[in-house]
Amino acid sequence: MKSYYYTLSLLFFTITSIGQSKQNLKFQLTNTNLKSFTSTEYVLEHGSGEEISQSQEHLINFNPVILFNDDNDYLSVLTDIDKLSQLTVFTVYNIENNTVNKDIWKIYGEDSFVVLRTDRANNSDMYLEYEKESKKEPLLNTYTQMYRPKATTSYEQEPHVLLGDFSHTEASGFKGSIAEVLIYNKVLRGKKKQIVETALALKYGITLTNGKDYLSSSKDKIYNLKGNDIFKHRIAGIGRDDKSNLLQKQSHSTKENSLITVGLGDIVSTNKENSTSINDQSFIIWADNDQDPILDKNNQVSQVSLMKRQWKVQVTGMLASELSTQLKFDTSSIFSGEGKANEYLLVIDPSGEGSFISEKVKYIDISLIDDNSLTFNNIKWDEDGSGSDVFTFALKSELEIVLEEVAPLNCKTNNNAILSYEVQGGMPPYYFELSKNDNIIDHWKSTDIHHQDNHIKQLTEGKYTLKAIDALQTKVEVDYTLELPQAIAVNLGEDRRLSLDNLEIILDASATSNEKMNYIWTSSNGFTSNSPQIQVNEPGAYTITITTENGCTASDTIKIKDSIITSFILFPNQSRDGNYTIQVKLSKQEDITIKVFDITGRQLSTIKGKNKSMYSIPGQHISAAGIYNVVLESASQNESRKLIID
Repeated sequence: MKSYYYTLSLLFFTITSIGQSKQNLKFQLTNTNLKSFTSTEYVLEHGSGEEISQSQEHLINFNPVILFNDDNDYLSVLTDIDKLSQLTVFTVYNIENNTVNKDIWKIYGEDSFVVLRTDRANNSDMYLEYEKESKKEPLLNTYTQMYRPKATTSYEQEPHVLLGDFSHTEASGFKGSIAEVLIYNKVLRGKKKQIVETALALKYGITLTNGKDYLSSSKDKIYNLKGNDIFKHRIAGIGRDDKSNLLQKQSHSTKENSLITVGLGDIVSTNKENSTSINDQSFIIWADNDQDPILDKNNQVSQVSLMKRQWKVQVTGMLASELSTQLKFDTSSIFSGEGKANEYLLVIDPSGEGSFISEKVKYIDISLIDDNSLTFNNIKWDEDGSGSDVFTFALKSELEIVLEEVAPLNCKTNNNAILSYEVQGGMPPYYFELSKNDNIIDHWKSTDIHHQDNHIKQLTEGKYTLKAIDALQTKVEVDYTLELPQAIAVNLGEDRRLSLDNLEIILDASATSNEKMNYIWTSSNGFTSNSPQIQVNEPGAYTITITTENGCTASDTIKIKDSIITSFILFPNQSRDGNYTIQVKLSKQEDITIKVFDITGRQLSTIKGKNKSMYSIPGQHISAAGIYNVVLESASQNESRKLIID
């Protein structure tokens, strides 16, 4: 028995014997609602007779399909199929109404038949029910059988394949699209089966769910699923595999919420219209992590929030990493309060690990914005040769830079000032240029270990400009001028003396400044303090030293002398007869003068004493009652007392 496989697709119907070249296969349409068509064009009709030509609506992943508009439509293809004892059939279809059971195809051989419906498969002797897919999306069905019919059946008609309503009942008639049917008269297993399913899955944007790696006809792994528990959702890809009759130049996942379309060169209306070249056995395949397409505040490159949904791209084949692609991102259902569409960027992690380390990340800005999508041009994948990339999207933010003084100039040396810098927004990594008085004196990247803790040290007086440039070449700059600080001063005044009426003296060295001050008091009598204001009650030389945080210092000394007058008494000090006595004690022998003044300030008398340490002097008689002021003057100190005369 000769071996064969059939390819039933929109543009051609072929029968191929293994090892032989392809040849056109005759076919016929058996429903009045379907007009005859050639291998290069087709026209279908609604039941009303209105013609429909090929259009975007009749595509699955940019590839044309046979569209069944009416429940009664079916297509009959005459073949030379013989016995069906061994059979493998791959079918790609999309049913319009997936809530009811519908016919897909029926194959008549010489001795038996095989049927595939949306809920079961059966041959002449048995049938097997399977779970019907509930979601409305293109499906890839693989049917295999190896059996010997119980009884040979003779058919009046030649062996043929029926697509669509082979039951000829309105309830079971297929309505939707059939993209491709591959029929092998042998059972395909293992890698051979996986190779065919890989080619069909990539061509029609269908995700294989068997958990096996995607294989090319050369048996190379072109997308790894084993061990990849994260990026296995909505798998799609572009590539060329001549032995598998695959030439897919633009693609998206036909599973719900795919969001992403990638194409060679520029994405056009159909796969056939894309004229970009690609080498045989070259593939770019991607899948996502099944996360929500929203910004993740906890996943950031520097201060840039990334989208939770990420995609892994695996690249294989000669020069595949040099292919320029276009990516379209469907925004019709995701931008609600998450920023404007034109504020988004494509972010690529070339390592393929999804760590998005800022110094390795690539950013690609939007090339075109329309109502429902963002377009990114000239993207090359896996340029570092690691085998894969991971990409996602991020929200741009305005680049800003802040420059602040941490430590001022030193008063004495005019150096060691420190400026701190901080970058906000933009897309890291950043490049910095530091200028002094318009001359560049330093440059570095944010990925360099250059200025620890973002502190620029050992600066001197002058005007500084810090320029920051982010990964998108956005530039901002900020100025800061370092000036020598103004010197501080302290003046404690003239030397002072303790007295009988003032046994404590307050010394205040407080200085007015925005800087922090360090105060140190020292004295000849051992007194110390760190307060700006002190109280002293002992004689001595008191010195204050003030130091600012920028190294400026100031100091002054004041002498506090002890009191010469140790006692000054008037008695009786409420004299009834106008007589009184003045007693004075001094710490050393010294001349004194005593003056008496009335309430108006008029001097009434003067009494002098010569070179004694103790005096007892009768005061001059005062006849008029009142309050009088008695002043004691020595060479170094004065004291006064009030005298009352009744």
